[in-house]
Amino acid sequence: MKWIRKQIFWLAGTVVGGFLLWQIATAVTLRSAQPESAGILFGRNVSVQEFLRAQQAAAHQAVLRYGEQYRKYVSEEDLNQNAWERLLFLTEAKRKGIRISDREVIEEIQRSPLFLDRQGRFDQAGYQGIMQYGLGTTARTFEEETREELMIRKLFDQVIGNPSVSEQEILDEFRKKEESIQADFLLLSVEPIAREVAEVCRQHPGQLEQVAKQLDFKLITSDFFKRSTPLSNLGASAATLSSLFEAQPGEVGGPFKVSNGWLVAKMKAKKPADEKQLDSQKEAIRREAQGRKKLQSYLAWYEELLKRANPKHETLKQEKPRAKPAR
Repeated sequence: MKWIRKQIFWLAGTVVGGFLLWQIATAVTLRSAQPESAGILFGRNVSVQEFLRAQQAAAHQAVLRYGEQYRKYVSEEDLNQNAWERLLFLTEAKRKGIRISDREVIEEIQRSPLFLDRQGRFDQAGYQGIMQYGLGTTARTFEEETREELMIRKLFDQVIGNPSVSEQEILDEFRKKEESIQADFLLLSVEPIAREVAEVCRQHPGQLEQVAKQLDFKLITSDFFKRSTPLSNLGASAATLSSLFEAQPGEVGGPFKVSNGWLVAKMKAKKPADEKQLDSQKEAIRREAQGRKKLQSYLAWYEELLKRANPKHETLKQEKPRAKPAR
């Protein structure tokens, strides 16, 4: 994030003079023209001021993450969504009694690469400059936002945890990942015909060769390929054909949509994974499996949280500024 140090005066003009001034105008408009409540979470009214603070924190995170290009990646709608999620998570963290000490906040800020000098030491003057010119805020406000970020992080750690992955799960995942198959493919250009051919050939697999002859099409026999193998000659990825890996030799699958039509496939052979290579991939597979479990846990928890929160958002409209008359 050295761009902030190099372009701090640009930031003062663009970030503070642009987005944050828009926020001030929005705040004035909302306070004068909108209801006191910005919405409802967990049956409680969320004030416009509370929402704007969350939106400002979301904007600060966007600037720190994307730098001067943040507007290309984060829209106003994104900021609003991030603000509501921030309020949702903070409300749940407080309900669970999660607290962050001043020491934790200080340590988090002081070890951030953004605020370190070339010698790796915390740069107090640089930190203050980034707050004032880079984000257009105060150190106190940013530190409270950091406290909230740590509360949310600790909440996630509690609800998602660090799921374990058994040796059997690793072995099963390795076998699935490293298994390879070979198949015959018939490429058809029209979906209804491809579906009809696939249905007939599922009942009578030997018909695939006969259909190819009748249509004067040539069956394409693949080399052995894994789930991660690109199949550029077929206009497909192995992921497109993932269900084919569940078939047994002689069975027909499809049709599969590819870039230049529809594929009907007949499994020819399967080659099991070479388990001698398991040890070299074990830790990578463990991390991938843990990541999937964490994601599944998060999505289930998030869905349950939304049901409890029953969020209702008001439409907060900003009046467009009137054009100034030409002099």
